[in-house]
Amino acid sequence: MKKIIFISALLISVFSFTACASSKKLEAKNATEASSNEKKTNKKNGKKGAKASKNNIIEASTKDLTHKEGIVQVKVKPKMGTYNIAVADENEKLIQVLSAANEYTTTNIFLKVDKKVYGLAAAPNVKCTVSKKDNVVFINYEINKVADVVLAMDFIQSTPERDIDMVKCTISVKNTGKKKAAFTVKEVLDTILGEKTDSHFYTFDNQPVKTEVLYRNLKLQKWFTSRNESTSMQLLFDGGDTSAPELFVLANYSTLASSYWEPDMATIRSFNTVLSYNNSAVGVIWPSVNLLSEQTADFVYYLAFATDGAKPCGDQYVYGMSSEKKNNTTESVSIKKDEEPKDTVINISEGLVSTNKTPETKAEVVNTDNNSTYNKDEVAGNETQTNVYNDEVTNSYNDDVANESEEVVKKKFEENYTPKATESVEFNVKKLSREKFTPEYIQKLLDRIAELEKDSASVNRDELLKLNQELDQILEALRE
Repeated sequence: MKKIIFISALLISVFSFTACASSKKLEAKNATEASSNEKKTNKKNGKKGAKASKNNIIEASTKDLTHKEGIVQVKVKPKMGTYNIAVADENEKLIQVLSAANEYTTTNIFLKVDKKVYGLAAAPNVKCTVSKKDNVVFINYEINKVADVVLAMDFIQSTPERDIDMVKCTISVKNTGKKKAAFTVKEVLDTILGEKTDSHFYTFDNQPVKTEVLYRNLKLQKWFTSRNESTSMQLLFDGGDTSAPELFVLANYSTLASSYWEPDMATIRSFNTVLSYNNSAVGVIWPSVNLLSEQTADFVYYLAFATDGAKPCGDQYVYGMSSEKKNNTTESVSIKKDEEPKDTVINISEGLVSTNKTPETKAEVVNTDNNSTYNKDEVAGNETQTNVYNDEVTNSYNDDVANESEEVVKKKFEENYTPKATESVEFNVKKLSREKFTPEYIQKLLDRIAELEKDSASVNRDELLKLNQELDQILEALRE
């Protein structure tokens, strides 16, 4: 009996040892296969021997990415080269602050290299990927043998008391060509919050912006907000470590979406046009920078958000920066090869250039502020067109619209666009003059009608009726 028990125990031990050994072999095989697959994946991505991403890192990919920190959410579609921003209210309901139409393509970054313009969204000649490291999202654009452009969105708190409610946006441009070239960055943000309210935008001192306006200096304006009854987006392009733009425009989207590099702002217009109704946007152009091969320039701005009727506090963060912090917080986010000493990062801040290169290879900022005539280059492939643009007209226009009272603006509007009493409004289509069929004249009619309808207390009903009848007649004739 003891012999049988001994043999049974021995057999159990043998089987257990065999099973254990088999299990270890299987684990070793799986580990080897996993390592092999990992190496193949890394090799495919151009990173041989690299280990799997850890610590909240996502390697460059063409898959859609959604990242949320605090109340701010960014969604990126790298196959289209586009992104969108939404904010969450106290009930975690997401509210879009930029247009989500057409797969986000109405918000776009443009790069002008010398005289050739590249739109980075939905562009066949631009390769786009998205990556993430901790709380920073990187949208990487590659124009082969021309430039690498990176939009880095860093999620931060405006004040210690608040949840993350702010994004620091850094656009980095690296010259990947072999020759020195002039690089200029433009961005169009298709805002939507103010489109269903009386005023599309507000200045830093809460003055409504009711018509298109252009600024060449934001020192006095500081920031703007796009908002509705509950949600606000604060746009900060001046102060702290921001990069002062050469041109800042609040306009109808169709004005900024034209093929001209600089928008045509020669006349006062509302945010409504014949082509686009109640559709506002922000346009920003930074100073042109001359970059040698492998040099990089950064352009920085901030977006701050608030929901549930609160006010954004991005100005407290940006204008609260000490001079020491200002000098230490701007970093290059583009790809740099440390082993190549010719790499240079240029931080565009308040119109100046800082560089660690020697004077003979220092990059240059091209300043056109003193010119009164500007060439407006069309998108690559089209012929260049020239449009005369006078700074005096622009500055006068800015003062009229942004700084004067509504009564003064209304008076000037009436002086320039109200039909004189001696002019009769003729509604016979055959007798309408040719000039009344121009987009400019129709736009003036639309603007005047909108102005009259806003002032319901003292509206001139007869004038309003005649203007509407005239507009109907013109549109009917155009349809014919």
